[in-house]
Amino acid sequence: MNDFISAIAEKNLEKGIEAIQKASAENLDMKLYFKLIIQKFRVAIILRYAPKLKSEMAGDLSEGT
Repeated sequence: MNDFISAIAEKNLEKGIEAIQKASAENLDMKLYFKLIIQKFRVAIILRYAPKLKSEMAGDLSEGT
């Protein structure tokens, strides 16, 4: 999952597709995989644009990752 997020941050389409293919080949639940990715993006966006919420989100970060 972190490989996919890194690929997006790096704008590396090939790396992102490889991460998805790897997850699929390992028979991961793809619905859950993408839910977790969305959750991580949500936290990253909040931390980027509202850094004052970092202490309030500490629980989300420890529970979600």
